[in-house]
Amino acid sequence: MVRETTSDGAEQVRADCWARGDGGLLRYYEQQGFTQAETFHVGTWSGQLLVLPLSPQS
Repeated sequence: MVRETTSDGAEQVRADCWARGDGGLLRYYEQQGFTQAETFHVGTWSGQLLVLPLSPQS
């Protein structure tokens, strides 16, 4: 996915996930290189926006 996204000129990949529980999902994304950007709420559902910066292909 990252290769295709970079070749299309994108500078970052954004993802969102559930921000509650034991934090395992957030840790997974962080282990993949994502950083937490902002928390949001939809009703009682708490979410976390994450960002993965991309390097241009050489």
